Amino acid sequence: MRLDKAFYARVDLVDNGYSDYRIKQLVDLKYLKKINASYYQNMHYKGHIYDYHYMPLFVYDGTLCLLSAAAYYGYIDDVKEIDVAVAQGTHFRSSYQHPPFRFHYYSGDKYALGVLTIHDDVNTFKIYNKERTVCDVIVNRKNINNKIIKSVLEGYLKDNDCNIEKLYQMAQLLHCQKTLELYLDMLL
Repeated sequence: MRLDKAFYARVDLVDNGYSDYRIKQLVDLKYLKKINASYYQNMHYKGHIYDYHYMPLFVYDGTLCLLSAAAYYGYIDDVKEIDVAVAQGTHFRSSYQHPPFRFHYYSGDKYALGVLTIHDDVNTFKIYNKERTVCDVIVNRKNINNKIIKSVLEGYLKDNDCNIEKLYQMAQLLHCQKTLELYLDMLL
């Protein structure tokens, strides 16, 4: 097995013939960096690693959401904290420091609404679709700067994948349809 991915689960390394002793050697030689008890980072990975790529390493069932999802879609610039949606009742150890996560707890039905799975060169992670992202920004408007809300809405409207009907359907499910209409009326 060639080490060409950005992150490796310990179990995957062991399944591919790496003993714990060999893994420790690779850490000592600075080929791998231990992230936590379960994951290692390939220190010779040539691609770009964004902060959101760390999310699945620390938050098993987390979903990239809100401003972090908006940044991923290119609607806003980079963010300081990674917004992660998790199911209500989920608990985490707070032993990690980078990147800083901000957790948003949702009930089961609301949590699962609009989840996509992204497979890229670095790893696999979950993110809310574009319509859910726009609606979440609208729902959380009291905690978000108006310039950012405008940027998210304008970014979505300019997006080649923009689907107003799908956006309204999501807004109806998240109970923010009237507020969305007000914002869209101001922009259009």
